[in-house]
Amino acid sequence: KQWYQRRVRDLKKVIKGAKQAFHYRKFEDNKGDMKKTWQLINEVRGKATKSIKPIFKIDDELVVSRRLIADRFNKYFVSLAANLNNDISERFGVKIRGLPSFETFLPNPCRNSIFLAECDRTEILKIVSEFVNGKASDIPIRVIKRAVPTMADQLVKLYNQCINYGVFPSSFKTGRIAPVYKKGDEQLIENYRPVSILPIFGKIFE
Repeated sequence: KQWYQRRVRDLKKVIKGAKQAFHYRKFEDNKGDMKKTWQLINEVRGKATKSIKPIFKIDDELVVSRRLIADRFNKYFVSLAANLNNDISERFGVKIRGLPSFETFLPNPCRNSIFLAECDRTEILKIVSEFVNGKASDIPIRVIKRAVPTMADQLVKLYNQCINYGVFPSSFKTGRIAPVYKKGDEQLIENYRPVSILPIFGKIFE
């Protein structure tokens, strides 16, 4: 088992080295061409633009309109919870009614019920260093890790103001929903699941 694990590590190193050499040659070949250089950067980041338009089956017709596809994804994802409730009701005979607003379960607000200590530069750097590279994020984790030493002081000021005023910015709460393929026919919308990508600066603040 140990021999196998060593060979796996060796293979990963070889593959990583080959990729680095390949991209280095590509960057050298396109030195001075900013357009191609940025195309290569996006390719390395996994953000390369697809030349083929997505095609989905909607109402038994092939659709390429991104607006129509996005609208149908939105309707499908919104309906998931309601469909799940209906399925449970039919299968187990349990009647699930609409739940009241979460606000009905909360006591009267009290501004003096909790105290949060202000953060500092060291805490910000520690939090960011613990993020796992490659995780879904609106800004690549690797970029944040490289940039945070420069912007840590500004983040400290922002977060401490939010703490002092008792405010969690609305922009930190807004997530971007992305469809992720599960299995089956890639042209069917029901074969995708929603993933919410929240702002990285909101995650740091949390």
